[in-house]
Amino acid sequence: LRFVSGEAPAGNYAAAYTLIPFAANISVTWAHSVMPTMVTHDQADPRRNEVYGTAMLLAYAVALRVAVGGILTAPPLIELVFGARYLDAVPALTWLLVIVPVGAVRELAVTGLIGTSGGERKLVRINATCAAFNMAILLPVVPRYGLKGAAIVTVLTEFLRLLIALYFARQE
Repeated sequence: LRFVSGEAPAGNYAAAYTLIPFAANISVTWAHSVMPTMVTHDQADPRRNEVYGTAMLLAYAVALRVAVGGILTAPPLIELVFGARYLDAVPALTWLLVIVPVGAVRELAVTGLIGTSGGERKLVRINATCAAFNMAILLPVVPRYGLKGAAIVTVLTEFLRLLIALYFARQE
C-alpha cells in the first residue's frame, strides 16, 4: 500500500488494522481455553462436536457484537486512539471489523486441527494458500482502490482462511 498509494494511506491502514489484533487475541484465548475440553473426548464422541459447536456459536455471538459496536463507533474510536488526523482510517476499520466474527469462528476450526494427525501440515497449507491468494488479489486491487481495496482484500482472505479451515476441520 505504501509503495502504491503513499505513506498517509499506509499509516491509516496500519492505524485501522492495529485495533483488529486486539479482538483477534480474545478469539485466540477463547479457542485455546476450549481446546482442553475438546481433546478429552474421542473424535467419535458426540460430546466433542457438541462442545465444538457451542464454542463456535458463543464465539460468533460475542465477536459479532464487537464488530457491530466497532463499526458503529469507528469514527470516535479512531479519533480517541489515534487522533483526528487518522480519521481517513475509518473506512478501512469498518471493513476490517468484519474479520472479527469470521476470525473467531476460524480460530476454533484451526484450534480443532492442532491436536490432529497432520493438523500442523494443514495449517501450513491454509496459511500458504491464503498468503498467495492475498498477494495475487492485492497487487491489482490496491492501485485502483487504495486503502479501502486493501481492507476488502484482507476480509476476502480471512473468509478464504475460514472456509479452508472448516473444510479441514470437517475431515477430522
